[in-house]
Amino acid sequence: MTGQKNSVLTLMFSVTGSMASYQSAGSYPRFVARLQAYAAHFERVHVCTYDQRDYTGEWLLSNVRHHPMPRFLASSIPYHLLSPMLHRGALEETTTIRAFNITGALPALLVRAYSGAPIMVSYGYSLPDFVRHESGTLKYHVYRLVEEIALRRCDRILCATPSQTESLGARYGRGKVTHLPNCVDVQRFRPVNGAARDYLLFVGRLTAQKNLESLLAGLRLALDQGLRLPPLKIIGEGDLRAALRQLASRLEVPVEFCGTVPNDQLPDWYAHAWAYVLPSLFEGMPKTLLEAMSCGVPCLGSTVEGIRELISHGQDGLLVEPTPEGIAKGLRWLVEDDTLRRSIAEEGRRTVVERFSLTQVLAREIEILQEACQ
Repeated sequence: MTGQKNSVLTLMFSVTGSMASYQSAGSYPRFVARLQAYAAHFERVHVCTYDQRDYTGEWLLSNVRHHPMPRFLASSIPYHLLSPMLHRGALEETTTIRAFNITGALPALLVRAYSGAPIMVSYGYSLPDFVRHESGTLKYHVYRLVEEIALRRCDRILCATPSQTESLGARYGRGKVTHLPNCVDVQRFRPVNGAARDYLLFVGRLTAQKNLESLLAGLRLALDQGLRLPPLKIIGEGDLRAALRQLASRLEVPVEFCGTVPNDQLPDWYAHAWAYVLPSLFEGMPKTLLEAMSCGVPCLGSTVEGIRELISHGQDGLLVEPTPEGIAKGLRWLVEDDTLRRSIAEEGRRTVVERFSLTQVLAREIEILQEACQ
């Protein structure tokens, strides 16, 4: 596939989106790979983020230009509203707008007002529900309004899961909604032959959504039932770190809090894990689960939307209720059936390679974006 004549792509990020945040979260290499694919298929690419440093030279892509936030703006909020006007000279040539996250669709609507370009917006999870769970009712109502405006006014919604595609298609029109899953670089995240597998692993933010209190209580219950389990290693930071450390100490379960790990080191952490556990109360399509499966790690996840759409129970992973009892039950399955552990690890890797590889998903995304130019 080659770039179309005069096809110009503009990327609009969420209100907190920046290269700095990508680097902190370890997802910067994945974004650069995505950007390289865009550059290969569009005449020009504009990137609007909330950085004050210009990354154009670092990317070494002659047809990609980064539009950072001007230094005179102290906050991303005013830039979020003003960016379409500040960069109008470049953005008015846009033929397709790719908005990351719901809030990124708001400045995209302003760009469309003078460029006429269609807007493709990502939908990985319900932003209002996430905000309500983390920040309370007031922000929930604000973001609910933002989400409704964005989804109602955009031209195409790119949903991460089939259930999202179905529900949003019923609400906004099935022709407007397309399934585009998250993806993983299966060459970077791959099994390591002969790797020692001597710990349980969790990777993610230490927040209420991830339900780590139940994971620690489930470990205690499993140990009380006589299961011999490796220690748990938790990678990530968050508001609940101190409380979780206190809970682990009180329950007397072996846990190591490893903090943030650079993304280029994560494949090795996954590959040496005895099992990966994701006990979340809700998810969109969790990238850490895809990464763990891609590394050939036996995965245990809670039976909630987003996770149960990745894992087929007993085939490429295990699904349990997000309770201490459910988690302890899943750990018992893993301990008592080594054949099951090996088979779900192998099938998990196969699932990701066949359905969620970076190459496949990016190719499909490029098709969707270029169709919008026609």
